[in-house]
Amino acid sequence: MDTKKTRMIKPRIKYFETGPWPIYLGFTRDETSFLSEMRRLNIPNPPDFVTKNADATTHILSGSGNITLTTIIICVKPSKKHSKEQHTALVAHEAVHVWWGVCEAMGGDSHPGGEHEAYGVQWITQVILEELWKKR
Repeated sequence: MDTKKTRMIKPRIKYFETGPWPIYLGFTRDETSFLSEMRRLNIPNPPDFVTKNADATTHILSGSGNITLTTIIICVKPSKKHSKEQHTALVAHEAVHVWWGVCEAMGGDSHPGGEHEAYGVQWITQVILEELWKKR
């Protein structure tokens, strides 16, 4: 009998329950956690935490490393210089990118519009903002 305990590596990203959407949706404000998650997912040449000259970036990862299901991670640079309203707008902007990733993962039109898109973006924005304000 093997007495070694298997250590489970837990994600350091906040992941959300996405219901029927065939994706993993994560959020972080911590670059170290992001890079740790890239190692956990075995992503070769991980992308920058946040794109140069940006305050937030949505990473849509699929088909590499240990990723079997599209994984979307929103990264927001910590900043005290932005107002709550500016952070809200930033998250809403990124939520649109997430929605497009969700639609592509489902094999549909990446920009379907209409009420489906409005409700999707609303939900994504809401869960990210709830996590963001909890951490402040």
